[in-house]
Amino acid sequence: MNAIAVMLFMAVYVDSSPEHLQESVKLLNAELDKAELTRPAELRFANVEMDDRTIRAGSSFELKCEVYALPPPVFTWTLNGKRIVGTEDANLFEKLTNIGKPTLQNGVVTSRIRIPCAEKKHRGKYRCIATNGHHTVEASAKISVVGGGLCDAVELDPPQIIQFTDSRFEIQDNAVQLMCRVAQPNTAIAWYFMKDDEVRVPLIDNSDFEVLPNGDLIVKRCDFETRVGTYLCVASNDAGEDRAEAWLYCNSRETSNSVRFGILLFVDEATKHSSVCFFRALRKANVEQPTSRPSAT
Repeated sequence: MNAIAVMLFMAVYVDSSPEHLQESVKLLNAELDKAELTRPAELRFANVEMDDRTIRAGSSFELKCEVYALPPPVFTWTLNGKRIVGTEDANLFEKLTNIGKPTLQNGVVTSRIRIPCAEKKHRGKYRCIATNGHHTVEASAKISVVGGGLCDAVELDPPQIIQFTDSRFEIQDNAVQLMCRVAQPNTAIAWYFMKDDEVRVPLIDNSDFEVLPNGDLIVKRCDFETRVGTYLCVASNDAGEDRAEAWLYCNSRETSNSVRFGILLFVDEATKHSSVCFFRALRKANVEQPTSRPSAT
């Protein structure tokens, strides 16, 4: 842990230049993963909507990449080789909070971009690049724009959530960082817990949670009895809003044999090709639903 502390000091104090800071953060992430991860790092596509297609000018289209990752990744999107959107910071806050603890950090993370009104400038080769500091995967799609449709000028675009946690699995009592990153600055982010999947319970004044400047939610303590369930991120501005749901599962210390077997399947490397399917089945079934939830203030 002394090495981690030294690297953190270097990242923050030794040199404030962007290049040095970025490299120091990468090294810090690697050192934290070495100390905390209980399984080998992994990154692979779970679902990709990156087909080549022809779009009529004036119409909309969306591209999406979904990955199963351990630890969580960051995404970058490029158009004809030029970066158009993306994020740099991974789940560093969570890793720093969990120093000295074993962690899982596995789950499904999604990134998407939406073009509300296609123009000639939107044609070309799009690349979705995901990296978690250990592995990198990418997918591409060629978009052609035809026709003479026009797009109305807008002063403000509604927000787009470009990266979010879809599902997350973590060890009891650890901190968890649920991602919700937006493309537009000056966007308000609000997080809710979905009680019975219907009632929004706001988390803004709940001391057990913290919303980070980048929009992510920190669940300060992953607890099987009170924290398992669906979390909703709402990004809004004067032009509209966007939403994304994240499902969190905390490993209980006292888990039934059937659920324990399922969890072993999920984390077992031998079943890695079906882990995403299992994760979603677990989410749908909401296995061993907790009896206590965050309450409205």
